Amino acid sequence: MTGELASRRFSGGDLGRLLLGPLVYAGGIAVWWLSDRLLVIGPFDRAQIGWLLVVPMLALGPGLAGLAEAVPHLAQLSRRLALATAVITGVSVAAWIATNTTQVGCRPVTSPLDVLWQSIVTGVLASLAFFGGYVVAAAQASDHPLAAVVGGAVTWLVIGAADVLLLLVVLFPALSCAPPQGL
Repeated sequence: MTGELASRRFSGGDLGRLLLGPLVYAGGIAVWWLSDRLLVIGPFDRAQIGWLLVVPMLALGPGLAGLAEAVPHLAQLSRRLALATAVITGVSVAAWIATNTTQVGCRPVTSPLDVLWQSIVTGVLASLAFFGGYVVAAAQASDHPLAAVVGGAVTWLVIGAADVLLLLVVLFPALSCAPPQGL
């Protein structure tokens, strides 16, 4: 089977179908990274850039990736690429949280091991957001391409929102470290 994939020549359109979703997704991450470094790009601050560009690009990535499933000779490679993108996303998110978290509640984080389980859970959910959106889009790709992209984006948004909610409420709850004030 691997020999068949290696020997098959892909047209430019095939390559575009395969890479469009992951590249849009990676582009969203790149814009996010750039806006975090620059803080302001033209008249837009990083929050505006996040909502106008980053979130739509991240949401559309899995749906666009799922469109490659509509082409029979691309389906297997498309699944592998989507799985690789999801795994890279999850590992990257987990590593980023583990290495950049400095405080949880009222206690300082002295080692990435202090937040290991929170990092792993968040990374798994980030992977599921991409791959879940891909699966939803792939199921509809051949019959309803627009519905596939929208379904993939909505799935990413729902799983992503659940991830953020879990992250903020359960894994890293906002606690006040100040002593209670008497009346």
